[in-house]
Amino acid sequence: MKDAISVLSTMGSKKEAQNLAKILVKEKLAACVQLVPGLESFYFWQNKLCQDKEVLMIIKSRRVLFSKLVKTIKKHHSYEIPQILALPIVGSTASYFRWMKNSLASK
Repeated sequence: MKDAISVLSTMGSKKEAQNLAKILVKEKLAACVQLVPGLESFYFWQNKLCQDKEVLMIIKSRRVLFSKLVKTIKKHHSYEIPQILALPIVGSTASYFRWMKNSLASK
């Protein structure tokens, strides 16, 4: 699958991440969402150094679905500017790519 992507986003709580993960999978915008709790982020926001606990979401999808994925994340996200980073998946097994393709919306 040439347009496979892995999208990274962070959420402020496990419950918020779980709710969004369920929406993305139900709407077939994600074949799989993995939640990695215990992330600690350091960043500047409004000229202030911040340190927060977050949950990392690893979202398996396709480039063709990215704009819908972004809209859905923004709609259900509590952050003013959520992290949404798409990375290409350059390889996997044929069976995994078939499973991804069958799990996702066609467009």
